[in-house]
Amino acid sequence: MEPFRVVFVGLFFVSIGMLINLRFLGENLLIITILVAVIFVVNTAINTIILRAVGHSWRSSLYGGSLLSQIGEFSFVLAAVGLHSGIITEYAYHTTIAVICLSLLLSPAWIALIRKLCSR
Repeated sequence: MEPFRVVFVGLFFVSIGMLINLRFLGENLLIITILVAVIFVVNTAINTIILRAVGHSWRSSLYGGSLLSQIGEFSFVLAAVGLHSGIITEYAYHTTIAVICLSLLLSPAWIALIRKLCSR
Protein backbone atom coordinates (compact mmCIF):
# COMPACT_ATOMS: atom_id res chain seq x y z
CA MET A 1 0.00 0.00 0.00
CA GLU A 2 2.93 2.35 0.56
CA PRO A 3 3.60 2.91 -3.17
CA PHE A 4 -0.06 3.87 -3.68
CA ARG A 5 0.10 6.33 -0.81
CA VAL A 6 3.21 7.96 -2.27
CA VAL A 7 1.62 8.23 -5.72
CA PHE A 8 -1.61 9.73 -4.36
CA VAL A 9 0.21 12.23 -2.12
CA GLY A 10 2.31 13.31 -5.10
CA LEU A 11 -0.79 13.58 -7.27
CA PHE A 12 -2.51 15.67 -4.60
CA PHE A 13 0.32 18.21 -4.41
CA VAL A 14 0.65 18.39 -8.20
CA SER A 15 -3.07 19.11 -8.48
CA ILE A 16 -2.77 21.84 -5.83
CA GLY A 17 0.09 23.39 -7.76
CA MET A 18 -2.07 23.43 -10.88
CA LEU A 19 -4.78 25.40 -9.04
CA ILE A 20 -2.50 28.30 -8.09
CA ASN A 21 -2.56 31.32 -10.38
CA LEU A 22 1.01 32.58 -10.02
CA ARG A 23 0.28 35.93 -11.65
CA PHE A 24 -2.57 36.53 -9.18
CA LEU A 25 -0.33 35.44 -6.30
CA GLY A 26 2.38 37.88 -7.35
CA GLU A 27 -0.05 40.76 -7.80
CA ASN A 28 -1.72 40.18 -4.42
CA LEU A 29 1.19 38.86 -2.37
CA LEU A 30 0.86 41.41 0.44
CA ILE A 31 -2.83 40.78 1.16
CA ILE A 32 -2.40 37.01 0.83
CA THR A 33 0.59 37.03 3.21
CA ILE A 34 -1.38 39.09 5.73
CA LEU A 35 -4.34 36.71 5.48
CA VAL A 36 -2.11 33.67 6.01
CA ALA A 37 -0.48 35.29 9.06
CA VAL A 38 -3.86 36.24 10.53
CA ILE A 39 -5.19 32.73 9.92
CA PHE A 40 -2.20 31.12 11.63
CA VAL A 41 -2.43 33.40 14.66
CA VAL A 42 -6.23 33.27 15.03
CA ASN A 43 -6.54 29.52 14.44
CA THR A 44 -3.68 28.82 16.84
CA ALA A 45 -5.25 31.06 19.48
CA ILE A 46 -8.71 29.51 19.14
CA ASN A 47 -7.38 25.95 19.23
CA THR A 48 -5.07 26.78 22.15
CA ILE A 49 -7.98 28.15 24.17
CA ILE A 50 -10.11 25.10 23.40
CA LEU A 51 -7.31 22.67 24.31
CA ARG A 52 -6.59 24.61 27.49
CA ALA A 53 -10.30 24.54 28.40
CA VAL A 54 -10.35 20.75 28.22
CA GLY A 55 -7.45 20.49 30.66
CA HIS A 56 -4.16 20.47 28.76
CA SER A 57 -1.19 22.54 29.89
CA TRP A 58 -0.50 25.87 28.22
CA ARG A 59 2.55 24.49 26.40
CA SER A 60 0.82 21.43 25.01
CA SER A 61 -2.26 23.54 24.19
CA LEU A 62 -0.16 26.04 22.25
CA TYR A 63 1.69 23.31 20.40
CA GLY A 64 -1.56 21.49 19.63
CA GLY A 65 -3.10 24.75 18.49
CA SER A 66 -0.25 25.28 16.06
CA LEU A 67 -0.67 21.75 14.68
CA LEU A 68 -4.30 22.56 13.88
CA SER A 69 -3.73 26.09 12.56
CA GLN A 70 -3.52 25.53 8.79
CA ILE A 71 -6.55 25.48 6.54
CA GLY A 72 -7.65 21.97 5.61
CA GLU A 73 -7.71 20.42 2.16
CA PHE A 74 -11.51 20.28 2.13
CA SER A 75 -11.46 24.06 1.68
CA PHE A 76 -10.42 23.52 -1.95
CA VAL A 77 -13.72 21.76 -2.53
CA LEU A 78 -15.69 24.45 -0.70
CA ALA A 79 -14.03 27.22 -2.72
CA ALA A 80 -14.74 25.45 -6.02
CA VAL A 81 -18.39 24.86 -5.10
CA GLY A 82 -18.71 28.49 -4.00
CA LEU A 83 -17.27 29.72 -7.29
CA HIS A 84 -19.41 27.45 -9.47
CA SER A 85 -22.59 28.30 -7.59
CA GLY A 86 -21.90 32.03 -7.74
CA ILE A 87 -21.51 32.50 -3.98
CA ILE A 88 -17.97 33.88 -4.28
CA THR A 89 -16.28 35.91 -7.01
CA GLU A 90 -13.32 34.84 -9.11
CA TYR A 91 -11.10 37.18 -7.04
CA ALA A 92 -12.28 35.57 -3.79
CA TYR A 93 -11.72 32.11 -5.28
CA HIS A 94 -8.13 32.85 -6.32
CA THR A 95 -7.44 34.53 -2.98
CA THR A 96 -8.84 31.52 -1.12
CA ILE A 97 -6.80 29.05 -3.17
CA ALA A 98 -3.61 31.06 -2.66
CA VAL A 99 -4.21 31.36 1.10
CA ILE A 100 -4.94 27.64 1.44
CA CYS A 101 -1.82 26.69 -0.54
CA LEU A 102 0.44 29.03 1.41
CA SER A 103 -1.10 27.82 4.64
CA LEU A 104 -0.27 24.23 3.75
CA LEU A 105 3.20 25.20 2.55
CA LEU A 106 4.14 27.32 5.56
CA SER A 107 2.53 25.27 8.34
CA PRO A 108 5.68 23.17 9.02
CA ALA A 109 7.65 26.39 9.61
CA TRP A 110 4.87 27.76 11.85
CA ILE A 111 4.79 24.53 13.86
CA ALA A 112 8.58 24.56 14.23
CA LEU A 113 8.46 28.18 15.44
CA ILE A 114 5.78 27.38 18.02
CA ARG A 115 7.66 24.24 19.12
CA LYS A 116 10.77 26.36 19.67
CA LEU A 117 8.74 28.87 21.69
CA CYS A 118 7.20 26.07 23.77
CA SER A 119 10.56 24.52 24.57
CA ARG A 120 11.80 27.68 26.31
